[in-house]
Amino acid sequence: MKKITYYKCETTDLLKAAIDLFLKIRNEKHKSLSEDEIMGINYSIILNTACIIEGKLEIILSSIVYFYEKVYMSVKFDKKYDSSLINGFYNNTIADLKNRVSKTTGINNYIGLIELLISDYKISPEMKELNESINVLFEFRNVLAHGRMIKAETETNMPYPDYVEKEIMEYFKGGYKKTEDYLFKNKLIDSKFLDIEKNDFYFSNIVADHFLKQSQKYLVVLMKSLPNDIRNFVNKDCKI
Repeated sequence: MKKITYYKCETTDLLKAAIDLFLKIRNEKHKSLSEDEIMGINYSIILNTACIIEGKLEIILSSIVYFYEKVYMSVKFDKKYDSSLINGFYNNTIADLKNRVSKTTGINNYIGLIELLISDYKISPEMKELNESINVLFEFRNVLAHGRMIKAETETNMPYPDYVEKEIMEYFKGGYKKTEDYLFKNKLIDSKFLDIEKNDFYFSNIVADHFLKQSQKYLVVLMKSLPNDIRNFVNKDCKI
């Protein structure tokens, strides 16, 4: 028999504290802040928001695995079975799950692991409503975290002999494009990058606040979607 003691410390509290500070500075000192400073604050809010969701999901998944460990430790197996065989299977399975949790990225992969760990788990209608915004947030985070520039190009067809513009092809894709399409569709922006060649509308107060609110809602409905026994256990580790 082995006794396992776990030691952990959340970092998402630091991210939340940073967001609270950013919001306080932005909302109380907006008159003295430059446009770039406000955009930088909102950039950080969006980035930290995605990191909080990812951090909370890792905690939730780890807690679910710990829940099963606790249940397993309370089970007594028939002595006719080779205990070393059963324990070996269990230990390898748990080790594999913990490894997967620690390496998982992307909202769909996190939800896939929850579906693996919880039999007959169903994504709630409330989660489905928020799924697009959270997926876009993760796409946005991926380009922001690496400091990717926003870039696009157009190709204009000007055939011989008059060389008059006949057709313009636009090439703009990736995380910024997906984010722009989502924001435009939901009327959170009213311009597009190729029209004005500016990026300020990506980092407005409205956009940052939107992703922050959507992420907070998502974590709440995610917790509600868990079975009671697991949710009660997870609540001890994860404050939403």
